[in-house]
Amino acid sequence: MSVLKPTQRKAIEQLLIHGEIQTAAAAAGVSRDSIHRWLKEPVFVVALREAERLAIGTAARSLARLATKATTVLEAAMDDQNAPLTWCSPA
Repeated sequence: MSVLKPTQRKAIEQLLIHGEIQTAAAAAGVSRDSIHRWLKEPVFVVALREAERLAIGTAARSLARLATKATTVLEAAMDDQNAPLTWCSPA
């Protein structure tokens, strides 16, 4: 079983944060060409896809939690007869 090098793990982390190869490469301290080369290696691609899957799952759970909280707050505000009505004019 192949294990990623520390620089490859750092590159994956930075790809998740920045989403762009050039910026991720600079942040990870590797060349853009290194990341492009690694993207042709199945082990790196599998690790990147797994990291993306985990990140998407975390984001989905956060959004679900926030959606519940937001709708609860919105419903309370809509039901509050004493809440002032404020309108935003079009820009």
